[in-house]
Amino acid sequence: MTFGSHTVTHPIMSQLDDEAALWEIKGSWVRLREESSAAVPIFCYPNGRPRDISPREPANLRALGFDTAVSATPGYASPSLLASSTESPFLLPRFGYNGNAAVFKQIVTGVLRARLAYWSDN
Repeated sequence: MTFGSHTVTHPIMSQLDDEAALWEIKGSWVRLREESSAAVPIFCYPNGRPRDISPREPANLRALGFDTAVSATPGYASPSLLASSTESPFLLPRFGYNGNAAVFKQIVTGVLRARLAYWSDN
């Protein structure tokens, strides 16, 4: 099992000033590495909707040595998405788990992806 960083106080990052935003990310990452040998350089935005993340966050994450970050925007990551911009690895979509096991199975098995592709082609 591994653990990624998430912030210290769970703020909406886009509402913070530059100093506080950096402190939230860096403080969480430092603490996680002090407390666990299973820390990985992956960040999860605490409120990851597009309006909750400013352009500053990917730059801070890159400067602190993170490899990637996940948002709360539902969707699949892909190689083309990763290569689409320098910020893309720090704005990856992800699916949250809402307690519906049937939907979860469709997401992790790829059934949902196939269904979405089918409906977008027809």
